[in-house]
Amino acid sequence: MSESDFTPSPGFLSYLIMPFDYDTAMVNQVMFTFKRQSGYMFNNRTSERWSWKESEYAKILRNPKYDYQGLVTTGYIVNPIYRFNMLLGLIFGYGILSIVNALVIRVALVSSNVVIFPMLWFVKLMTG
Repeated sequence: MSESDFTPSPGFLSYLIMPFDYDTAMVNQVMFTFKRQSGYMFNNRTSERWSWKESEYAKILRNPKYDYQGLVTTGYIVNPIYRFNMLLGLIFGYGILSIVNALVIRVALVSSNVVIFPMLWFVKLMTG
């Protein structure tokens, strides 16, 4: 993302007309065109910098011709297995995140009396 993506926009209507700047589309186009090479871009007008590495795309954008030494059949067998493993990892990560959030909320609800009453007593003590 560029630095201009973090600055506030002039108004709500600008999101309806143009939801992103030209740099976002251009940088994405260049990065995905040259995804088999590391690259670096610099915007002379805004001094923004973008860089990418070949290894960042090698795992998600696999091509049987390049990644499996021309063995297309191997690529068609390995790719679905790899994507299925990614899906299982996502489901497992979502489950772990849900469990942690549930535990945090449960602990917050159970121990709220232990925390809130001393805080209210302290506020009453200090404010009179």
